[in-house]
Amino acid sequence: MFNFAELHPNAMLFRIGAYMSMCFAVDWTSTFLYTRYSGNKDEDLCRRINNRSVSITHSIVMFVAAVYYWQYVNTTFTIRYSPIDIDAYEGIVNDIMTGYLIYDIYIEAFLETKKDYLTITHHIIGLLSHQAARWMICGPCTFYHMLVYLAEASTPFLHISWIMN
Repeated sequence: MFNFAELHPNAMLFRIGAYMSMCFAVDWTSTFLYTRYSGNKDEDLCRRINNRSVSITHSIVMFVAAVYYWQYVNTTFTIRYSPIDIDAYEGIVNDIMTGYLIYDIYIEAFLETKKDYLTITHHIIGLLSHQAARWMICGPCTFYHMLVYLAEASTPFLHISWIMN
């Protein structure tokens, strides 16, 4: 049910910022470990591996959040059609995804030497989609997002295969 304390814009901004910080911490840790223990000093390769490390970590977080949602929060697979009805858990998970998207847009747009404009566009559209659902308080939208997050289970394998090539 809609809870102003948990869905308040200040709480939302805090969660987005906290998750972005976590993404940067994983990125920094990956940089430290890769440069220290691999012996490879190729900055472009290091950046790609770091970004993949963050993406793998994020996809695991999102998949676990989605499984938890379907197992414990919305066990009846009910779509709420009320005009102002987002479950607080859906809002929190939406904020986590928003934090990651902002992080990755920043990395792809400003730090990558070889820009991937399709990924940047994909993440901008995803960011707009998540924020539209959040600000319109759209229950069916967040319900659908929670279904999509189950697909994150395949992301670690995809990124690991790219790293190993």
